[in-house]
Amino acid sequence: MLRFKPKAVIGIELTAQAVKLLALSNSKNDIWVEGFAITTLPSGAIVDQQVKNIQSIIDAIKATRKTFANHIKDAVIALPNQCVQSKIIQVKATQLANYVDPGLQDMCWDHALLGASDSPEYVDILIVATPAEHVAVRVDILAEAGFRTKIVDVDHYAAARVEQAQASAKTNLLQTLKCRKRVNQQKLHEYAAELKICCGLALRGITNGI
Repeated sequence: MLRFKPKAVIGIELTAQAVKLLALSNSKNDIWVEGFAITTLPSGAIVDQQVKNIQSIIDAIKATRKTFANHIKDAVIALPNQCVQSKIIQVKATQLANYVDPGLQDMCWDHALLGASDSPEYVDILIVATPAEHVAVRVDILAEAGFRTKIVDVDHYAAARVEQAQASAKTNLLQTLKCRKRVNQQKLHEYAAELKICCGLALRGITNGI
């Protein structure tokens, strides 16, 4: 009989103090925790949300690799809120299909349809943008550490994703998920608050089916 490994995605958050990682998979309609790690970064690796010591971050991520199964390669990483600008604009619903580029130079951007606007015939679109260098350095770091960046998200939206799920379940999300045998469930619950953003990132990854 052929055995198929469940598709897993790892959420990665970089802070001034540590690298945080959490891998989730979606198997048989259940979300599983495949592994997690928090590794301290040396002082000065990230200063004021700016990456200063690339190699130390790569080394920290590589040091966690044994925590995760070898087949876990796909990653979703977050940008700090301070590195991102957001704006809600109105676009005519009839022109939505033709809306492609807001004309932002040297920027990475994404958009989401929020729904009908207060103005008739218009819809609200959320535009999120960041200087391309913020994305490029993080994608390069993950590549050097052995991961493929599939999505670049934002801290705020990742945290909100978990809060929304917890509001529906009325409990801490990470305390309700099933864990693989290699996962220390007690420590996972202990670090649940610190892994909140990572959880939101990984959730987006498995939801998008990357």
